[in-house]
Amino acid sequence: MTFFTRYSCLHPLSRYIAARCAQLACLMLAGALITLVWAGQWDLYASLQYEYASYTALSACAVLFAGLFGGLLLEDILQKTA
Repeated sequence: MTFFTRYSCLHPLSRYIAARCAQLACLMLAGALITLVWAGQWDLYASLQYEYASYTALSACAVLFAGLFGGLLLEDILQKTA
């Protein structure tokens, strides 16, 4: 519960960046899931789609961590300048 109380105390710009990056990561994971469902069973032609889906899932993790880290860094900067 302390995470949500700390999250609600963030500056609106930091909260906006963290929320948008989390939404983008969810959309990227949904896109990877759709690609995996569309690829179907494993065969020679589907292997490239499986590879794209794995890259998209890894990119979603990178976007999530970068967005959360960036939002927290921005919060630190905004608290020090205010």
